[in-house]
Amino acid sequence: MSGLIIKEKEGNALGGKLLLIIAILLLIFHFLWFCHVIIAESLPIRGFIYTFLTKLHRQFKLFNTSILSKIMIYFLIFLNLLGLKGKIVPNVKRQKIMADAPLWTALFMGSIFLLYLKEAFTPILIDTFYIIVTLVGSLLLVKPGQHMSRLLLPNLKMIF
Repeated sequence: MSGLIIKEKEGNALGGKLLLIIAILLLIFHFLWFCHVIIAESLPIRGFIYTFLTKLHRQFKLFNTSILSKIMIYFLIFLNLLGLKGKIVPNVKRQKIMADAPLWTALFMGSIFLLYLKEAFTPILIDTFYIIVTLVGSLLLVKPGQHMSRLLLPNLKMIF
C-alpha cells in the first residue's frame, strides 16, 4: 500500500510541474506573438513559429488580446502554486505577503501597457523592456505565492 501512496505523490508532483511547464511555454508563445519584432524576426525557424502560433491562435483564440494570454498564464501559475506545499518561513508575515502579491501581479499584468508605446518609441526597445518587466513580474510572483499557499492552507497536502 505504501508503494501506491509514493507513486501517487510522484504523480501529483509531476502534475504540478506540468502546470508550470505549460505556463512557461504559454509565456514563451506570448512573447513570440506580441514581441515578434525582436524575437521571431531573428530566428531561423520563424516560418515554423508563425505557422504553429497561427494554428494555436485559430484553435484557442489565445492571442486576440495580450491580456487574455496573460490571464491564462497567471491562472496556471496560481494553480501550480496552490498545489504545491509551499514553504513555512516563520518570519514571513501574512501582511508582507498580501502587500507583495498585488505589487508583483500589477508588474506582471501592467506591463501590457508597454505594448501600446510601440508607436512612440522603437519597437525593439519596447519589446525588450516588455519582456524584461514581464519576466521579472512572473518570477517575483512565484515567491509570495509559495508562502501564501502555506499560510492560507496550513494543513495542505500536495494537491498536484
